[in-house]
Amino acid sequence: MSLSAVQDEVIRMDFGPITSDHIREFAGATRSTQFQNTPLTFPTIFRTTEFRWLDRLDIDMHQLLHTEQEYEYFAPLREGDEPSIATRISDYRERRGLLFVTLETEVHCGSTLALRAYSAFVVRQDAGGAE
Repeated sequence: MSLSAVQDEVIRMDFGPITSDHIREFAGATRSTQFQNTPLTFPTIFRTTEFRWLDRLDIDMHQLLHTEQEYEYFAPLREGDEPSIATRISDYRERRGLLFVTLETEVHCGSTLALRAYSAFVVRQDAGGAE
């Protein structure tokens, strides 16, 4: 699949309300002990849309190397928030049989932009996967 053909597409998902169980389970799994609302890495649970992109692009996970994850916070996530997640391809380039892709995810709670996340990865194309 050509990335230029899907570059303007956005994959969306509504998370539903963040519950105390979500927060407690995530904090327990990550051994987080110091946070006021949700642990800073809590947005990791919203990465479903990134995996949907990988499926959409028919990327073989054996050929993928996740190289970077960055979160930019604008408002805290709290119990009761109902996040809406939207992920798009923000950058891609091909070089020497490798595909470099950056996905940008925005998480809104109502009309408020709560955070923006960037996930970068490299895919070996010479052994299958994305074209």
